[in-house]
Amino acid sequence: MRSVSSVTLPAELVQEPGNLPDHCSRHGRPAAKQADFPLPVKKRPASSASLTNNAFSAASKATDRAKRPRALLMKGWPLCQACVHSRTMWLTTTFVLFFGGLVAFFGALGVQIALDDPPVNTLALLAMIGFVAMVAAALPSYLASHARLTKATPTPDGDSVIVIDPSDEFRSGLPV
Repeated sequence: MRSVSSVTLPAELVQEPGNLPDHCSRHGRPAAKQADFPLPVKKRPASSASLTNNAFSAASKATDRAKRPRALLMKGWPLCQACVHSRTMWLTTTFVLFFGGLVAFFGALGVQIALDDPPVNTLALLAMIGFVAMVAAALPSYLASHARLTKATPTPDGDSVIVIDPSDEFRSGLPV
């Protein structure tokens, strides 16, 4: 079984343009584009409030949570041509599914209202297909996400970014 390596980068490094290597973290190919994007910081679930908590401890915990960043803004992340093409393809698929489904759904409802004796089964089927297409647009939207393409996830405290299984070219281009 192959072990998966990772690299931890400080948040200050990834938030300044020009600090990252010129090769894609996923494929190791030369960068075709430098992308700026936010990576949402996933918070650890807070412990449930119990009867022993008082207002001061709850306020203290809320203040600590408010100090953590909600997202890390990545600046100048290298994406190779394959990553750019993949992102473009999945975003196009997302838009076609979502807006095509939206038009089909509301078009079927509009025709249902406009006609005196509409073919109910056909229009209901068209509305259902439109609704399913809108919901299905979530999958290509995820596949187009920068987090999936870069294999980067921020730590829960937002102080660093973990890149899972980076390419050797990306790893060798990192500052020591």
